[in-house]
Amino acid sequence: MRTFLQTIVLVSAALAADLFLEAPDTGLETYLLANNWTEGTQPPLNDMRAIPDFEFAARNHLDDQQYSYYRAAAAGEWSYRNNLEIWSKVKFRPRHLTDVTKVNETLATTILGYSFSAPIFIAPAARAGYAHERGELNFAEATGEEDILYCAAMHASKAIEEIASAKSNSTLNGPQVLFQQVCVLPPAATADCSRRGGCGSGGADA
Repeated sequence: MRTFLQTIVLVSAALAADLFLEAPDTGLETYLLANNWTEGTQPPLNDMRAIPDFEFAARNHLDDQQYSYYRAAAAGEWSYRNNLEIWSKVKFRPRHLTDVTKVNETLATTILGYSFSAPIFIAPAARAGYAHERGELNFAEATGEEDILYCAAMHASKAIEEIASAKSNSTLNGPQVLFQQVCVLPPAATADCSRRGGCGSGGADA
């Protein structure tokens, strides 16, 4: 009887465990291989259908050093796991027979007083150049075209001046507004970062 009860306890604990799946099988690899994709090369991004698909693409496109830089996480990797698992907790309320032809017109918002086409933005992430040689310039140009906010990282691959030079001059705010991440620095260094980014002159805001 004691053995039976111990077994029940162990089974219950196992069933209660929160299994962490870093990259669940979405079927992407099977689809790509059936369409003449070569393993170890970047798959077409138009074929991405779920969040894990982008990690799959990164593993096949980046070398070990580049992938490890983006993948690394501190301590017990709780934040890393949460960043992946949080998507499963977002619930969408279905709306049947609802006209969605003009849904984009309802997404516009303001962030710190500036106008943008949607309430999302590209957060500051360092070393975009590891993924593509143009790095943060791609982010600046894409967000300018789509009227989305981009906040450049302090440790970007491109200099602040280069990122600022990629701005669009025709957005909802007129000249494109970029935000600039400013880490805890001595006052002189912070002032230099703000000056180089054009803060206060329509260039970037810390």
